[in-house]
Amino acid sequence: MRRFWPNRFQTRKLLGSLVFLSAVSGPAWSQEEAVLDDPLVGGGEAAATNGATGDGSAEMNGELGGEELSEGQRALQEKMAQAENLMKEKKWTEAIQVYNEVLAMNSNANAIALVGQAECLYNLNSVEQAVTAVSRALIQPGATMFPGLQERAVLLRGRIYLDMGRYREAMEDLGAALQANPGNPEANYLSGKASLRMIATANTGGLDQGAQATLLQGVAMLQRAIELKPNFGEAYLERGRILFRLGEMDFAIQDHEQATRILGPSSDAAADLGVALSRRAREKATGPSPDGEAIVEDLRNALRNLDGYLKTARLGMKTPPWQTQDPIRVEPDSVALTRVETAIALGDELEGNERTEQYQSALADSDKMLALELSGIDKARAHYTRGVALRMMDQLLPAVDAFTEAIQAWPSVYGAYSEAHLRRGICYYHLGEYGEALQDFDAAAAMASNPYAYEPRAMLWAGMTQVRQGDLDAAIRSYTRAVSTAPTFVPSLVNRGLAYLHQGRYQAAVEDFDSVLRLDPHHADALAYRKLASDRLASQP
Repeated sequence: MRRFWPNRFQTRKLLGSLVFLSAVSGPAWSQEEAVLDDPLVGGGEAAATNGATGDGSAEMNGELGGEELSEGQRALQEKMAQAENLMKEKKWTEAIQVYNEVLAMNSNANAIALVGQAECLYNLNSVEQAVTAVSRALIQPGATMFPGLQERAVLLRGRIYLDMGRYREAMEDLGAALQANPGNPEANYLSGKASLRMIATANTGGLDQGAQATLLQGVAMLQRAIELKPNFGEAYLERGRILFRLGEMDFAIQDHEQATRILGPSSDAAADLGVALSRRAREKATGPSPDGEAIVEDLRNALRNLDGYLKTARLGMKTPPWQTQDPIRVEPDSVALTRVETAIALGDELEGNERTEQYQSALADSDKMLALELSGIDKARAHYTRGVALRMMDQLLPAVDAFTEAIQAWPSVYGAYSEAHLRRGICYYHLGEYGEALQDFDAAAAMASNPYAYEPRAMLWAGMTQVRQGDLDAAIRSYTRAVSTAPTFVPSLVNRGLAYLHQGRYQAAVEDFDSVLRLDPHHADALAYRKLASDRLASQP
């Protein structure tokens, strides 16, 4: 069968319909409908009400043809009820002991006892033992006779695999749970959550068409979970994370806002919302015709949500090596650094005292982060944000030192710290240290996404530095490299046109200024310089 790969238009159309549906769909699920037939699995109603197995079997229901339970059957029933009550009280270790006694009775309740034992082990963080218990339950003779038991077992094991980082196995179990009951909101939610993590950790980096299709499937499953359970905050959070990864920033922010309303201002949802708002603001700032008011609004909202999360977050805490780290969750230290970067971005948009206050706040927060035991990228980012704040306050020499610290702290496995080299090069440029500046711009020039392209900002500053050195030919080559990578990067076109103008190459200058005016018809410098170049061209013999 031919596989369907959605193009970007189809993707946006599908996402739009899915997100819209979440706002208008009525509740299609209730707590009562979610309770499995087996009341012992996961702390359901007491066994004395409906029978320990929930299947109406004579051994567990108390009577058969009017006959009373045998002493052994009654003892088994009492043990199962005792274990269930202990689980309700979250006395996991005691419940495990009682389930062991049930297993020693060698009854047909072994499958139920093993699933209950697995839930206790999971709550005690003994995940490997929990997986073993669930797997044993699924192969017990007669396990299929208990309605809902297999669904509950594979759902539990899928959740455990998800926590362990075994995402493909999690997807298989969760798929089995959905096949058994497509209307289970938890199974839909966990499947969508697992799909995102499976793609995020794939060797391909999740950039191929198959990855996009898997992510869209994850969106659909999370949509289903929300339809079944309308205030499912965790499902909104995970769908927002997928949409963020797909580049659908507006939809992602809508979901993160809804998740934050449900889960609270100190939840992970608030952190993700702050990160998404900050990212959207940066995209707006670098896009065509940036709306300053919209950018400032996004940045202020980002800071408010990041601050809400950070009020209760514990900074400087490392994930123990024996615990699986969620590849999607933004760690508190990283959130705090994003908050510093957002404050700097807001300062760039403001003026006067407000601008200075944002840079001072960013500098103080960078120093607080560096007082923690940071390492790797987080340490490099903290030095980098400190350098940017100092640079924006015209403290060039301290900024150079901060950028140098950032470059030294950056893990070599990720290549050069391009942004730190670029910013340090700009400081060297303003200090008149042109040789050092060019070395940094050269280090920043390589684009990680494309080894055959040049970072246009680095090439722009290299060209400006070469003009200061009086080497117009070299400057034109640098500007041309910037234009070849980013044909719509106006500053490189304007500066190359000026270099041509100074060399007397008036036709080439006119062409560059014309390119600028096609992009921005009201560009004042391009209009003035084009007229000058055109007049000189006309005056040539």
